[in-house]
Amino acid sequence: TGEPYYPLGINIGWNSTANYTKTLNTLSAGKANTFRYWHTPFAQQALEWKTTNFYQGLGRYSQQAAAMTDSLLNLGQVKDMYMQLVMFQHGMVSENVDAMWDDNPYNITNGGFVDRAEKFFYDEQCIKQTKKLIRYIVARWAYSKNLFAWEFFNEVQFSGINNSQTAQWLPGVLSWHSQMSAYVNAIDPYNHI
Repeated sequence: TGEPYYPLGINIGWNSTANYTKTLNTLSAGKANTFRYWHTPFAQQALEWKTTNFYQGLGRYSQQAAAMTDSLLNLGQVKDMYMQLVMFQHGMVSENVDAMWDDNPYNITNGGFVDRAEKFFYDEQCIKQTKKLIRYIVARWAYSKNLFAWEFFNEVQFSGINNSQTAQWLPGVLSWHSQMSAYVNAIDPYNHI
């Protein structure tokens, strides 16, 4: 609307539908207006992951996980709450901190493209596939007036091999974020933050 907006809320990265409903009801009653939600595979909230009984692998987006995001945006509309949507969690591309790289569909052992987590940020095939996922996310949820902002990563500094090697791959992470930010800006018709 052009009016100032002051986000007030909490990070409720992963939870059940019942707990999200309870939490958003409580936050709304307390005059909070924003919540941070993660697409993370350990809570079956990510859209793609290694093939399991819930996930179908790289490029096959879980409609059950997507429905959770739909539900929370709908609840946000009812409660006048706005979602900051986190697309990736650091463990997804970490071999050290909360490491989930072994199960990542971008991992070559799972049919992906690269053998090391940090290569996710450099490899052209990974970047191309990630842009497809981001395009889907923007196409599916940019319409919502209750989407406050896009966020690419939760704690990206913990991705890669380990913290001591951050300086070696940080330029790739910065470059990746710049590239993905430009891409989202080009495809989001509503210019979310």
